[in-house]
Amino acid sequence: MGSKMDRLKQRQDWCLIAVFSIALLLRIVPSVKYGLPYGFDVYEFVSRVLVLNEGRAVSLPHGPLFYYLQLAILKTVGYDMFMKILTFIEPLVFAFFILPPYFVSKQFKTGDNKPVYTLLYLSVTNLLVHQIGGVIIPEGLGILFYGLSVLFTMRALTVDWRWIFPAMLSGFLTVMSHHLSAF
Repeated sequence: MGSKMDRLKQRQDWCLIAVFSIALLLRIVPSVKYGLPYGFDVYEFVSRVLVLNEGRAVSLPHGPLFYYLQLAILKTVGYDMFMKILTFIEPLVFAFFILPPYFVSKQFKTGDNKPVYTLLYLSVTNLLVHQIGGVIIPEGLGILFYGLSVLFTMRALTVDWRWIFPAMLSGFLTVMSHHLSAF
């Protein structure tokens, strides 16, 4: 039999998997229910990607990273598959936003399994489900990179200074994704 610490770690792993599954389910429900990307904002961004695909210039009100990632997906798989990816896959990818705050909260010295409460809050709060996951917008990508920046910076300050390099890269990607996510 394992020690109490092993059982606690195993329990934490199962809680992480359960709460992350809840986050995934909440973010995929609109796509499964309607078969369309969730929210009107997504069409504004897709229209910009389609204009870029035609080789024309278009204003990019946020950082260019999101648009050019979408353009690369569009050019690789074609329009029909691009819309399916936008509808079904990307909401699941954006659910990864909840993981950096979880790992940041795990670094604080707390009893029991308190970081799971942070994860649960981020998984089910309506504003976060809408902005980061349901609607595929540059802000979601920016917030994911911002969370990674905070995580890597904490590691650089507490574990090893070499974590500062991933922190700087994710900070740069934050600004390239959505400039307001940096504030």
